Amino acid sequence: MGERAHDIKVAGQVLDQLLTYRVLYIEARQLGLTATDDEVIAYLGQIRAFRDKDGKFSEDTFHSFLRGNRYSEASFMEEMRRNLTVDHLRDLISVANFVSTSSVDFDYSLSESKMKVDFLKLDPEKIPLAISDADLKTFLNAPESAAKIKSFYDSHQSEYHTPEKVHARHILISYRDARNAAGEALKRSKDEAKKRADDLRTLVKANGADFAAIAKKETDEPNGKNSGGDLGFFTADAMVKEFSTAAFALKSGETSAVVESPFGFHIIQTLEKKPEYNVTLERATPDIANKLMRQSRAPALVKELSAKILAGLNANKPVDDLLKNANAEWKTSDEFPLNTTYIGGIGNNAKLLDAVLKLRDHGQLVPEPVEVQSSVFIIRLNSRSVADPQNLDAKKREQLAQTMTYRNGFLFLQKFEQAARDKFEKRKAIYRNPQYLALDTAKNE
Repeated sequence: MGERAHDIKVAGQVLDQLLTYRVLYIEARQLGLTATDDEVIAYLGQIRAFRDKDGKFSEDTFHSFLRGNRYSEASFMEEMRRNLTVDHLRDLISVANFVSTSSVDFDYSLSESKMKVDFLKLDPEKIPLAISDADLKTFLNAPESAAKIKSFYDSHQSEYHTPEKVHARHILISYRDARNAAGEALKRSKDEAKKRADDLRTLVKANGADFAAIAKKETDEPNGKNSGGDLGFFTADAMVKEFSTAAFALKSGETSAVVESPFGFHIIQTLEKKPEYNVTLERATPDIANKLMRQSRAPALVKELSAKILAGLNANKPVDDLLKNANAEWKTSDEFPLNTTYIGGIGNNAKLLDAVLKLRDHGQLVPEPVEVQSSVFIIRLNSRSVADPQNLDAKKREQLAQTMTYRNGFLFLQKFEQAARDKFEKRKAIYRNPQYLALDTAKNE
């Protein structure tokens, strides 16, 4: 609809791209890679948009393009020279690496050899842990507990305070000067939009009218054509003031009069309201104390249980009761290559990945429980298949070499771009226009 806040920093992204392009152009010139006149002319002749029906370069088409895009011939040719110069640098960097046969074989072995693992995840937040009334009383009576409880309460306000929310749907009728106007709305004047909204308001108020069906057909909001104008639940600050004021003033089931906002004219129907929810510190204290005690005790219990479970598995003893106590069950990962940086359900912890890749035999266990953030994993090998580079024919090996060359070149180019940017940043030679960057803020207001 457009009323919700957006965080896309378009101006910042465009400026960043322009800076990178400018830095690469300067670096390319310093390396003597400036495109020649002959290269620019040859490239111009390759552009299909400038060819006539016989496939030949057309000066009339070319100059028509220049006029339509407010280019002089000199400025356009200079822009092409800059583009080709930057392309020369990128091409040079991309191909300036060598991939040996042994590198191809090794990369093939890593990417085509596959593994699956079984794993137990012991999560402190899910582990059954009973806090007795006596323990809770002791904790609450401790001198330092009040401050800990207050700190937790203040830093978790969303758990104890929820602002009023409304579930509503609407029909938007926009016009040519309204914010985000598009499509048919661009043909409509403000007065025409207002009359159309008034007529639709009469229609939705008629007995038996289906608001959602009318919204799908008539609204100018793109998403509303699929959702029937349904916005779900939202807080007052999620919408522009005019819209929120009207939506929150309605009772459940009521339909508003026509409401004007910067986006056009709205007909709003409030479906449901959730009142503001507040829990005082006094009421929240027992719950917070319980959580704090769990936080302090659960990690030690998880480590103790994981050690017992692993010891039982290594000794081929039943561990069902221990798994029940840990609220854990075996899961199997998806198949992954040996050069993976992530295992589904487990994560990208470097220590864990290193331990997993050392497993060779079916059922083999990682020697120690592995801690990832607050959870602890026990892992065993489910399957491992090893790819043989001897299966590569010459054509496949050449394709892999080209892929590796491109990938390595791309990574090297990224590093080169960053290093060049850093060099200019260090010299304080880069200026970011704050007025241009402020466009992002202005769009989000």
